[in-house]
Amino acid sequence: MMREICTKAIQGNEHFAKNDVLFRVGKEANHMFFLSTGSLAYCFWPTGSRRPRAVKVDMGTWCVEITLWIQWQHVGKMKALSVADIISVSSARFRDICENHAQVYPVVQGYALNFLAHENWEGYLTDLGFAHLISVCNDEGPSANAGMTNLEELMHSEDVQAQLVQWDD
Repeated sequence: MMREICTKAIQGNEHFAKNDVLFRVGKEANHMFFLSTGSLAYCFWPTGSRRPRAVKVDMGTWCVEITLWIQWQHVGKMKALSVADIISVSSARFRDICENHAQVYPVVQGYALNFLAHENWEGYLTDLGFAHLISVCNDEGPSANAGMTNLEELMHSEDVQAQLVQWDD
């Protein structure tokens, strides 16, 4: 089964330039994404909020897992903050492979049902997961940079950059 997932469901690397849009609100989601290099910015409107929330997505993170379990339309917008490489998994192919393996299908089906039950009592679901679990980027002022290494400073500047992305295109 793993061989099938690796050869049929995983679709390899997609390359994105800085400011490329990966997806927009309302579009059908057909793939789960794994960020292998670079960084992304995700913007969504939390329930009851008067303004959108922007979040930086770091290398090693995955998103849009929900499309493996249910049909999904994106509820946010995602842009590349830098050159980024994404490995994508076709949700339709993933589900087809799981359905064809009698030993695995009940386990995957149970996971999907638990995922949906969690969504029903935990609250607003985004393309990154549940809104209450998302860590929001914060600019803590000039004193926040004191004692930072160059790498930490770069990562902090990307957090700030995620807040400044222009989303109106």
